[in-house]
Amino acid sequence: MKKILLVAFIFIACISIVNAQLSPGSNFNLTDSLLAVNNTQDNAKKIDILFNVAKKFAFSQGDTAIKYLKLAEDIAIKSKNERSLFKVYFGISVTYNQTLGNYPLGLHFATEQLKLGKKLNLPDSVMKDAYSLALRY
Repeated sequence: MKKILLVAFIFIACISIVNAQLSPGSNFNLTDSLLAVNNTQDNAKKIDILFNVAKKFAFSQGDTAIKYLKLAEDIAIKSKNERSLFKVYFGISVTYNQTLGNYPLGLHFATEQLKLGKKLNLPDSVMKDAYSLALRY
């Protein structure tokens, strides 16, 4: 009887851990985040908020994550914020690759990130992650 209870406890604990990792988060409020994007004039802040929203969905709902990352990409391009665009390309690449399994698009955005990093002359410590990601494909 003790073994059955122990196995049941371990099973429930594992299910709870997996569920917690795949859920968007209990303290996360999408409406508040989107209102914050709408209420600020600072494009860098908008991009950061949208990037953080996308991270909440990146490994559970890839299409939703891409939707918010593409909004961040549009803002970064229109505002000519290339440093933020570098970060957004990373998020898009990882989501396409790891969550959605769309390796060609993942590779496309990884290489765009590399090109942008070279253009910005980013330090090797930052570029190392981008090179690593592109080489995985």
